[in-house]
Amino acid sequence: MNRKYYFCLISLVLIGSIFLSACDTEKRKADEKELLEKLTNFLDPDPDEEKVTLLAIKYKTDPQIVSNIVDSYLTSHEFVSLKEIFDKDNKLEKDTNKSTKPTIIETIHNLSVKHQIAEDVLVSIIIDYQIWTAAEGDY
Repeated sequence: MNRKYYFCLISLVLIGSIFLSACDTEKRKADEKELLEKLTNFLDPDPDEEKVTLLAIKYKTDPQIVSNIVDSYLTSHEFVSLKEIFDKDNKLEKDTNKSTKPTIIETIHNLSVKHQIAEDVLVSIIIDYQIWTAAEGDY
């Protein structure tokens, strides 16, 4: 009878150690991944983040607002969305030049109102960002 309990006890200890080992491996992998992300961010910072921060300082505004302005503008006027290229039946549109997005003037006005920034300052932020990006060859 003692052998039976002894066998059950050893089995439980083995199963528990395997379980703990698996949990430890997962935790170690998560820690390694977090460390790798931190090192990557430290060694290779996001260049757009630097641009946005410096432009925010130049124009005395919040970096998050500058980031939102640049992202909103570029999304509205630099990229053609797949939705605009294909019609409702997923067929290629013959006339891809039809205007479904707001004009640049409307976009500037809407962003100005949304972020409570003067239109001339907003345009300066966008132009500075585009010139800087083009000078780096990223544009």
